[in-house]
Amino acid sequence: MTGPCLLVLGALGAIGAPPVQHHAAGREEVPTTALVVIVIVLAALPLLKRLQKRLERKTQLRLRVDEAGIECAYPGGVCRRAAWADLTEVRIRTTSEGPHLEDVFWGFHTGSEMPQVIVPHEVAVQSELLDALQRRLPGLDDEAVIRAMGCGEDRFFVVWSARAAPASGSERDAGPGVTHEDATTSNPQSQSNGT
Repeated sequence: MTGPCLLVLGALGAIGAPPVQHHAAGREEVPTTALVVIVIVLAALPLLKRLQKRLERKTQLRLRVDEAGIECAYPGGVCRRAAWADLTEVRIRTTSEGPHLEDVFWGFHTGSEMPQVIVPHEVAVQSELLDALQRRLPGLDDEAVIRAMGCGEDRFFVVWSARAAPASGSERDAGPGVTHEDATTSNPQSQSNGT
């Protein structure tokens, strides 16, 4: 028996509804409660499938942060790396696709408008990426990170820039992060793996 069928039968059992009622004329009829449960389950299937795909993607995505830089292995075998020394900018891209889909992405730029490495926020949290960035990137704009985390629109937030970062040993203020409202790219994960 398939998963949705078991789900419907389990839901019917949980509410105590008999799956079929027999009439004197020999007709079988499904009770109204059972029909409501079936409609709800069928309506939820697309959402459940999207959530399942999201979980599968996360288990396939591997993030590694070390002394040399950041490396992300994406589904399909594509691996992208950005060395700390080569970073020119770190941006956070927010989308309006949440909360059921990933809507925050970290982009690591190495001199190009297109990020070299893109990390979904949930993976960044699991890998404690922000802690690593705060240790390795002087001048990281924590306020811009906070603004990005609270944003539900299609926007870019520059949270670190090599141009604004204090020189080694310097205590100069890097200033606030720049916010870009240009959200012309559609799927940061597809950009990172060339699809």
